[in-house]
Amino acid sequence: MKLLTLLGTGIVSFLLVFSFTAKDEIAAEVAVRLDDKFVSQCVARLGPSMPDPSRASDVCTCMKADFAARGYALTDAFGEHLDEMQSITRSCAALYS
Repeated sequence: MKLLTLLGTGIVSFLLVFSFTAKDEIAAEVAVRLDDKFVSQCVARLGPSMPDPSRASDVCTCMKADFAARGYALTDAFGEHLDEMQSITRSCAALYS
């Protein structure tokens, strides 16, 4: 009975420790992937809707640079910084359109 209790406690402890670690690691990996692929994915989505599709890369690079200058991560668009990030997007689009 003591062995079962010890084994059960060990399993629960293991799951608790690694469940928090995995969540943080996954969030960090998602942020890195979003950042690394932002410009290429942005160009693919934005290019067809622009009058001059060759300028899409400039718009997306402008957005990424402005977000970084203000300390925003791409995931901040899902929170309280949405309005300012939309403003940055419109400014960059107007600059290169």
